[in-house]
Amino acid sequence: MNRWREGFPKGFGPTGFGYNVYRNNRGGSLDDVQQFSSSMVLDSRFGLVFHPFGLAYPGNVGYDLSALGISGTGLPYTSFPGESSSDGYAGLAPGAGGQVSEDTTGSLEEILTKTFGHHTVRFGFEGNLIRYNVQNPQSGFGAFSFDRRFTQLNSVNVGIGSDPNSGDPMASLLLGDFSGASYNITPAYALQQIYMAPFVQDDWRVNNKLTLNLGIRYDYESPFTERYNKQVSNFCTTCTSPLQSSVVGLTLNGGLQYTGSSNRYPYPRDLNNIQPRLGAAYQVTPGTVVRAGFGIIYFNTLETPIGTGFSQSTSYTNTSNSAPTNTLSNPFPSGVVLPTGSSLGLATSLGQGVSFIDPHHVQPKSAQYTASVQQQFPGNLALQIAYVGARPTRLEVNHNINVLPAQYYLGGTNNYAAQIANITNLTTTVANPMAGKFSGTTSLNNATIQRYLLLLPFPEFGSVTEQYSSIGTAPYNALQVQVSKPMRHGFSIQGNFTWDKVMLHNGYLDNYAATTGHLDSVQDGNPTMFGNIFGIYEFPKFAKRPLYERLLIGGWQLQPVARLTNGPLVGVPGSIDIVGNPVQGNQSYTRTFNTCYQTVNSTTGAIANANTVISSTTGLPTSTACDAQSPNPAFRQRLNTTFTIQTNSTVLPVRQHIHSLLDASLFKTFAIREGMSFEIRGEFFNILNTANFGGPSTSLGAANFGSVASTSGLLTQINDPRIGQLTARINF
Repeated sequence: MNRWREGFPKGFGPTGFGYNVYRNNRGGSLDDVQQFSSSMVLDSRFGLVFHPFGLAYPGNVGYDLSALGISGTGLPYTSFPGESSSDGYAGLAPGAGGQVSEDTTGSLEEILTKTFGHHTVRFGFEGNLIRYNVQNPQSGFGAFSFDRRFTQLNSVNVGIGSDPNSGDPMASLLLGDFSGASYNITPAYALQQIYMAPFVQDDWRVNNKLTLNLGIRYDYESPFTERYNKQVSNFCTTCTSPLQSSVVGLTLNGGLQYTGSSNRYPYPRDLNNIQPRLGAAYQVTPGTVVRAGFGIIYFNTLETPIGTGFSQSTSYTNTSNSAPTNTLSNPFPSGVVLPTGSSLGLATSLGQGVSFIDPHHVQPKSAQYTASVQQQFPGNLALQIAYVGARPTRLEVNHNINVLPAQYYLGGTNNYAAQIANITNLTTTVANPMAGKFSGTTSLNNATIQRYLLLLPFPEFGSVTEQYSSIGTAPYNALQVQVSKPMRHGFSIQGNFTWDKVMLHNGYLDNYAATTGHLDSVQDGNPTMFGNIFGIYEFPKFAKRPLYERLLIGGWQLQPVARLTNGPLVGVPGSIDIVGNPVQGNQSYTRTFNTCYQTVNSTTGAIANANTVISSTTGLPTSTACDAQSPNPAFRQRLNTTFTIQTNSTVLPVRQHIHSLLDASLFKTFAIREGMSFEIRGEFFNILNTANFGGPSTSLGAANFGSVASTSGLLTQINDPRIGQLTARINF
């Protein structure tokens, strides 16, 4: 880091540098194996790990501000103040910009194994106790900002900004005339979580052909508790707002609630996570084996604590018409605003956006199942065909519950006059009954307000985000094929192929979907087909040839690998309805999908095709839309994304074109003496130098809309070109 500190105060570095990182893990474990008899064994393990971590900037705590001539009066934390300047000057990193944490985890595992008859039974228990203390970022000064304003020509006599081409932020810094200051207080959390999981597993060999695996497991993962109850526990949707008494003609409900001594958890405990496990393998014939399995698993989660009210920022612009409001020696003469914690109760963060954890949150789970047939053919050729499925449910979804009721949305592609009237009505400015009722800065304090903001369920708040809602699903289905042929005549080959599909139901397409509770149903955009073919060919050793021929050409091994996949789906352009077929005939890199789209006049509702515009200078498009290549409209711009209804998917039925790649390695091992050998290996990736390019632009009307090329017509390779490397090593 020293090289980044040249020209900077001793011990401090520019923004983003100069910090120290420590990660000093300490821990240990005990493992005791007790054999009670030849058929019963108990394995006991206890572990403890202490993991302190810090990313600490110089002057992060207890910094002597008087050394800089700055008063620390009224500041609860003293740290080195950062500095940022305009005009490209380097800044100084604030001392409070880092983070500190300590994680202590104790674990206990007991497994009792008993064998009797054709059964091997395991009784087990796993338990963890996690204590996690963290502050990210630390509390203290943000940064003083400096610009030209106070050193411009005539900034005092005429006014700031009278000559924007003069002045210098470094001159302002030397004068101590800062243009802005900030001070941040963030909560330090002391978290604890308990995990327990007893289980029983029976491996039962019924006979020589049939084996069963039977088991059951119970998981309990407690919500995080915070030692000082610095967590939001709920958003009460039915509670009368404290603001209601001063507001007439508008119903105000809702407000944050907090954990306390009688309610330590931010959401209720999930106590019914039972997980059956079933598996079977049956040998139908000497060359045929059938396998099947089913199980339910629960995912471990980490819900970041929500501590609204326990953090506070104080910032301001330090300017009057011609001079700084405050001096660097006393930047916060009235002190800084302190966090209110949970003391305001339902009145916390009125006029602001808030978040809370789903009060019905439970652990996500997945039902997984598989069935396969493995067949061995003559010549030791083995083929396995398998179906693999999974049904993840209760996946976490974040969504805003402060959205308009369903009756205020209009959709469709043939009623634009009604949509325009609806949008006009909702966005019309009306008198605000809440004007002047909020502290702090919020647009809800204005004398007038758009009508739709008064129609929200909780108009006294901005967004109200319910986090980690246990409502998402993502079903997965896959066909898996594996083929292998062991070494024979110096040659072996293996191959595998997977064809899968994931449907995502883990979000809302728009506000209408959120208010009606309809999750999206969108195919995952990642590739769905994967294949690998690889083998090894051993060259003859030429044992009867002269020594130099055996060394040069004998005993080499060639290992080719072919990698095959289809491309990801192309995303849908933003703010559109799909009104036609987006698939492009005669697809090319410069026209991946149908680019023809229509616009809708926001006043009259008239529909018109947008046409491609070609530059007379370069001959390249300046805007791509409808033309001879794409004459039929596929998309139509939406009038508004807030008050209309989206019905189409977020991906197109079009995939990026991805070429298969071929790699290879050639290697040979030379025996030096017993226990020692010399190996030389050449590895070559993408040996055919095949180029793959990125996805097309989906920016409606852009010059390269629908094209993989840039606006200047250039293609950019996204994979590595041909790479070769040669290695040699001695093994002993």
